[in-house]
Amino acid sequence: MISGIYLKGSLLPLIDIGALDVETAAIVTALRNWGAGIFSLELLSPVEMRRGARGSPTDIGPRGERLAGFLASLSPAQKDRIVARLAPFYPLQGLETTRKRAGWVDLRIAEAFKGMGRIGAAHMSDGFLRLLGIASIPEFGDAASMVLLDEVEDGVDPHILPDFIRLVARESKAQLVLTSHSPVLVNAFEPDQIAFVARDEAGRSQAASFADIQPLMAGLDHFGAGEVWAMTDAKRIAELVIARNKERAGEK
Repeated sequence: MISGIYLKGSLLPLIDIGALDVETAAIVTALRNWGAGIFSLELLSPVEMRRGARGSPTDIGPRGERLAGFLASLSPAQKDRIVARLAPFYPLQGLETTRKRAGWVDLRIAEAFKGMGRIGAAHMSDGFLRLLGIASIPEFGDAASMVLLDEVEDGVDPHILPDFIRLVARESKAQLVLTSHSPVLVNAFEPDQIAFVARDEAGRSQAASFADIQPLMAGLDHFGAGEVWAMTDAKRIAELVIARNKERAGEK
């Protein structure tokens, strides 16, 4: 840090690409483009997702507030793909968006039950709206490099959660970074895909991979990763994370 200068964001926008050599300029440009493709969906709110947002956004918004507008901007083929992602887990048959006066969007779904009319967003469950938002991620396209999701299990049936997340991750070009307190979901991932976060004595955040913490890895001989995590004392996990980071830094 330069004394007296307090940046509110990244240094990258301040770099003059024209002043760099060709190779360095290409690297910085690629890094800028990657950073611009980070989408945060950490605050998904079913209340906001029920709003019939106007416009044609390129994503659903951090709270999901642009969900209806985003879905309305998709082609029929893209909507069909979203329905196909949800159909194995929810009796969804169709997805319909209608633009009304002043650009507001009316979002409705059709379920695979005889005689069942179309269901408006006001009557969709919180869990389904979250599933619908997450199922839309692969349609963000090439613009998305990384998508951040917080407490991804909220309102979602634990029986379908792991398979659903795996399906969305498989069909998305973006990297998904999830936070979760669900041992069921954690069980579905490999140790090198799981990271623990703890606070050290100074209050700084510390992270370590499950695969780098040998006392936890030993438990995988008999249990899944989520079970090992759930059965280990939280303070002990924090100690192991901090110790691992000190070991990396060469501290005692």
